[in-house]
Amino acid sequence: MGDLGRYLLEMRERKGTTLEEISQVTRIGKAHLAALEAEEFSELPAPVFIKGFVRSYCEALREAPDQALRLYVAASEESAPCRPMPARQPAPAPRWRSPLLAAAVLLVLLVAGLAAITLMARRGEGPPSTPAESSTALGSASEPAPARAVPTPPPAPAPAAVLAAAPAPVPAVSAPAPGGSTPGPPQRLVARTSEPTWLRVQMDGGEAAQELLPAGATREWTAERRFVLTIGNAGGVELELNGRPVPSLGPRGAVIRDLVLPREDAARPTS
Repeated sequence: MGDLGRYLLEMRERKGTTLEEISQVTRIGKAHLAALEAEEFSELPAPVFIKGFVRSYCEALREAPDQALRLYVAASEESAPCRPMPARQPAPAPRWRSPLLAAAVLLVLLVAGLAAITLMARRGEGPPSTPAESSTALGSASEPAPARAVPTPPPAPAPAAVLAAAPAPVPAVSAPAPGGSTPGPPQRLVARTSEPTWLRVQMDGGEAAQELLPAGATREWTAERRFVLTIGNAGGVELELNGRPVPSLGPRGAVIRDLVLPREDAARPTS
């Protein structure tokens, strides 16, 4: 029995407690507790469990486990077998000492040398001339050189008198618009709501835009000729046509259908 076993045994006897009582409190088998007091660590599980056994043993006796844990660490280090140091293996020989690698290096150097010699020989010789090129050169030496083409001078500008006598171009006159009237400026309509108002606006007989406008909203539309409006709350909207306010359309909640603006282009609106 070592220091740890004597320490645990004396502490248990001092408390007047048996191994059976500690086993019932800690749920550790009595055989494991006896092996712990005898320091027979080979009969116990892994060291992490042995530390838990020591801690539970001391807590069952209401003692601090610090001293017992220190004694267990010292005892486990003394009982641990010495592991032999692994023998150092000789370092492998460098790869460049392999005969196959050396032969491959020599072959690469030989091919590179032959390529360099071939390149130098090609640079020292000129490109061979073909028979067609030789005959062309001989023929060109016996025949006279062709005469150069003389550039033709540009035509002289016409005299100022001729330009003055020429008739001036007549400007093109645009044809009048169909119906004998020219289109006027586009129409601009602005709507400002003081209350929620439903609006439907059709521009020049095309597609209509409709929207439920909240209070305080502002919308703007443009058209070539006219607008056709349907208003769900006449008293909740103010209209402005081409920068001028449109007179009041009706009281709050009144419905206006097929209102044509400008008024002179349409029939009287119905409500």
